[in-house]
Amino acid sequence: MIFPYAAETDRDWEFTQERAWAVYSLLAILLLVHLAVARLPEERQVDVIYRFGAVRCALHAYSLITCAFLHGGWLHLIGNGYFLWIYGVTLEKLLGGGRFLLLYAAGAIVSMLVHFATLSPFVMDIPTIGASGAISAVLGAFFVLLPTARLRCAVVFFLRPILGSLPAWAVLGIWFLGQLYQSLDPQAASASVAFWAHVAGFAAGAGLGTLLDSLRVRRRRHHEEASHHFLDEAWQAFTAGNLTRAATCHARFLDESPEAAHRDSPLLAGLLAWHHDHDANRAAQGLLRAFKRAGNALDHVRQLSVYMQMRRHLPPDSIPPFAHRDGAAAAIACGQPALGVEAAGAALGEGLDERSREQTLARSEAALRHKLGLADAADGVRALLDRHFPGHDLRRAAAGQPPA
Repeated sequence: MIFPYAAETDRDWEFTQERAWAVYSLLAILLLVHLAVARLPEERQVDVIYRFGAVRCALHAYSLITCAFLHGGWLHLIGNGYFLWIYGVTLEKLLGGGRFLLLYAAGAIVSMLVHFATLSPFVMDIPTIGASGAISAVLGAFFVLLPTARLRCAVVFFLRPILGSLPAWAVLGIWFLGQLYQSLDPQAASASVAFWAHVAGFAAGAGLGTLLDSLRVRRRRHHEEASHHFLDEAWQAFTAGNLTRAATCHARFLDESPEAAHRDSPLLAGLLAWHHDHDANRAAQGLLRAFKRAGNALDHVRQLSVYMQMRRHLPPDSIPPFAHRDGAAAAIACGQPALGVEAAGAALGEGLDERSREQTLARSEAALRHKLGLADAADGVRALLDRHFPGHDLRRAAAGQPPA
């Protein structure tokens, strides 16, 4: 069995919001509803489940939604809440809270309708409850929109947990195939688990998630076109030294295109935070965000430019070691070997584990010597390796392998 416990993606520069308010609100509501129902006498609990759960032979339109807020026990609630938290937080940050809630509600409705269409006539008077269909839609949207996200997982194999990292498409694909296999079982129509609801919710989430994401991208492009001149004016004012006008134009740009705050102008935001607002923390956040975005886009020139701005404006202890490491790679790629050697040396500071530091230097040495043919610079990096990692194996270190 596979149990993911964290999701990581390199598309955080595309996020439309910082906090997943919709997911945490849903989790709080699910918990409060379950606590409220659990406090009722047993006969009242049954009455609530029949009134607000989805019963095929006495279906009310509202019950297609309300049934997703009721659960059959703590394990049922914890399992659904766990999946909603693992996948929903990242997905909501990408889509936005409003679109996420629309996806969640549509998944609940579609999954229930398909479940009733496949339900055995012998259990049509039994209420269906649980958020599984809605959460399956979240999984389906995650599968199509963030397939390369890395999921940190605990894989239980012969009762022994093995920690590792797997791509989201593999984990969710295995889950979906398992649900589809179970739903094709002739006994599934009368089973206590609504497998067809899971399959339908996943498919609905994949389709609707694709549509909502395309609408998000179109809306972003529209705002970019409408507000582009404000960003141009802000940069022109900044380069001319008019910080007040630059800050005003940048604020208007963000007002016109709120989603662009963390995506389109992190470099200017960081520079203005430093020069105009004198806020070192916001300056560091903006410059690091711009640095990561350039790295994700494999834009070495821009990444090196942002790295130089970081070194110029930020205190040395506020620049994380990974920025020096990636800055060294960008400098080497841009034909700046001296700067690459200096950045590689700075990457040896606290924060990177020993193998990462050795690997950084080994790869820098290999790039300088074999790709750029800069023997002197390569010798400088080799000297750093010899000093910090005596007896190293250069080839194994460059490949990220442990010493023999």
